Amino acid sequence: MIMKINVKKYIFLLLVTAMTMLMYGCGEGEKIDTGLQVQDRLEEGDVLSESTGIDEIYYVYDSISGEYGLYDRATQEYVIEPQYMSIGPFSEQGLAAVCKNGYYGYIDSSGQRVIDLYYTTADMFQNNYAIVSTESGYGVIDESGVYTVSPQYAQLSWLNEGLLQYKPHEARKEGTAGNWKLYDGYGICGLDGVELSLPEYENFAWHDIYLFAKTEDEDNSYQVFDESGNALFGEGTSLPQVMYITDNQYGPYLARCKGTSEPTRFGFVYSPSHMHDEWYSYLNRDFQLLPGDPYQEAKQFNSSGYTVVSVRQDWWGHETWGVINSEGTYVCDLPEIDLGSADDYYLETNGYFALAGGYTGSYGMDIESRYAVIDIVTQEITEYQSVEFISGTEYTVVQDAATGLYGLYDKNQLVEECVYDSIEVGANNKILLKRGGTETVYSGQTEIE
Repeated sequence: MIMKINVKKYIFLLLVTAMTMLMYGCGEGEKIDTGLQVQDRLEEGDVLSESTGIDEIYYVYDSISGEYGLYDRATQEYVIEPQYMSIGPFSEQGLAAVCKNGYYGYIDSSGQRVIDLYYTTADMFQNNYAIVSTESGYGVIDESGVYTVSPQYAQLSWLNEGLLQYKPHEARKEGTAGNWKLYDGYGICGLDGVELSLPEYENFAWHDIYLFAKTEDEDNSYQVFDESGNALFGEGTSLPQVMYITDNQYGPYLARCKGTSEPTRFGFVYSPSHMHDEWYSYLNRDFQLLPGDPYQEAKQFNSSGYTVVSVRQDWWGHETWGVINSEGTYVCDLPEIDLGSADDYYLETNGYFALAGGYTGSYGMDIESRYAVIDIVTQEITEYQSVEFISGTEYTVVQDAATGLYGLYDKNQLVEECVYDSIEVGANNKILLKRGGTETVYSGQTEIE
């Protein structure tokens, strides 16, 4: 007997069966899982949040009470019922800060409270330590809840794994009778609670592995600390007091120093007792003074590894300028340059030339600018209307003062006379020589990287 099948009814039954399997699972033990919501095991009002990062444990939020707990998706059971106003991120050691009734403590991933609710704030553990606060102030505890830095500071934050930046509640009074000084800035302390500096600094900033700090005193001097919090400048060190220090990607640090110094090359003595108590020096990346005299004025090293410095030759203000390399070696003196009635001068170098620039102006406005290049080897001086070192290369573009046309130096050789309307850096960092509507690429041996 042949049975007739109602095709439409059969398809409908298949669709119903498929939907039922999707909703209630395909076998024993399989549950609904729509994203993070395991609907048949969560209590009414509870919603899963993000993962804790530990196994299959998720934060769970009770939308009725506004409290948080932990839920294990692997077992589909609560680790702890929602009971905390907040649960922070878990540290590598598996501890998280929790808050209840306005006080903080710590739990582990099993939900057990391992440090009691005692603190007014509690940060995440970092390398087995956490910054916490009480009514007395901020301090540091270890994983056992034992203070390593007592809660006494108005502010406390990490500088690195072993150093902290602190600020007292009130200004510190240090010194002796008649010579008191107030310190109301930031200081450095270690994880053992030992203060490594007075709270005299305005801010801190890392440069490589060194911590730069600027004081709040009227001198606005600087200090530099190593990763362990040891001061590198001033009393008790081999370096002078530093009034200003700047980082430089191309070479040594430039520092304006204060104190007694006795340069030998130019035969005079700096002393705090007179006007010459500040001077410039360079420090390598290990914060060791470069060899050579202190300088009356100094500039940052450029990409070629050279810079221009000046030392006061005599007490009447006459200065001698010279060139040094990034090792501190004095390359040469620079001859005097007469740029006419120029009111101001500046110098820089690319290692082949020294560029001198000056202008005659009134009320801060340039009226006439004049430039000259000095061959460091031959000391030959050539004046130009303008001079431009092309950064990161050994090229120099010059403009003839009489014709206004441009030429090109490759290192210290004039390889293209001043006959071009313009010289520019084009695509792929090629030098473009433009004249009379035509454009050619400089084909010298030196290539721009």
